[in-house]
This record gives sequence, C-alpha cells and structure tokens, in this order.
Amino acid sequence: MTAVLIILVIIGLAAAGQYYLNNREAFRKKSKHLATRRRMPEDSNRRLS
Repeated sequence: MTAVLIILVIIGLAAAGQYYLNNREAFRKKSKHLATRRRMPEDSNRRLS
C-alpha cells in the first residue's frame, strides 16, 4: 500500500512540474514586453553612467 502511495506522489510531482513548466513558457510569451520594459531603463542607466 505504501508503495502505491509513493508512486502516486511521484506521478503527482511529475505532473505538477510539467504543468508549471508549460505555464512558465506561456507566461514568458505573454509578458515579454513587460520584461523588456523592465530591462530597458537599467540598460539606459548603465549606458549613461
């Protein structure tokens, strides 16, 4: 019985990890412009100084 529970936990962790990775990629694509906006002021400050 414990072996079955351990296997289920491992499968659950693998599924959660896969779901997280898929969402992270989708989120990156959606928020690309936000990320570039955040980087731009830092880069311009470095160039000016």
